[in-house]
Amino acid sequence: METLSQIFRSIGTALLAVLTFFGGSDPTPRFQGYVEADYVRVAPRDSGTLERLGVARGDRVAIGDALFGLDDDAELAARDEARARLTQAEAHLDDLQKGKRAPEINAILAQKVQADASLKLAETQLKRQEGLIGSPAAARDRLDEARATA
Repeated sequence: METLSQIFRSIGTALLAVLTFFGGSDPTPRFQGYVEADYVRVAPRDSGTLERLGVARGDRVAIGDALFGLDDDAELAARDEARARLTQAEAHLDDLQKGKRAPEINAILAQKVQADASLKLAETQLKRQEGLIGSPAAARDRLDEARATA
């Protein structure tokens, strides 16, 4: 009779032969040859910090799939600044379209009245100085000053 170790050795050899024949090969089918592909390099229009990556090497992607995401803090800040400037410009336009307020109009009218009075005084002084030409009381510099004021 065979010894116990010889029996185990025979069973192990048979088991190894069966596994090699039926289950020892790789279950993935293998083919020889080559594959053609269109290589596409993808990059953003603007530079930025990469926040998320939606694909890995070798993944299949379809048109419209999000491949990556960039940090958008700068763009959001620029958008908010543009909105604020637009709001300010619209408020300024509304203020300009309302016209002057009553106190501002009254101040402008008072300035006009004062300017008219100053003109009248200057014209009177010019006439007086022109009337004194040729007399001993006439001073040439006062006449020049009256002309400049008028």
